[in-house]
Amino acid sequence: MPELHETETGHRLRGLVAGGDVTVAAVDAHGDSIANVDFRDDSGQNSDRLLAKEQPEGVEVATRRRWEPENHW
Repeated sequence: MPELHETETGHRLRGLVAGGDVTVAAVDAHGDSIANVDFRDDSGQNSDRLLAKEQPEGVEVATRRRWEPENHW
């Protein structure tokens, strides 16, 4: 998982929710150690999750942008 301040709109994250990968819609940092992540799942459902810097274990970037395949080259 990138640091919270490196997570950007358009990143696809794996492990944030149990249902599969999600697309980050916005990241609202609250200092260096906590951020609210707004995201959309593949069915179009919007949600958000408050993440502390220590929490993202198991969360990883699946792709940098929604349209970029995981292993494109």
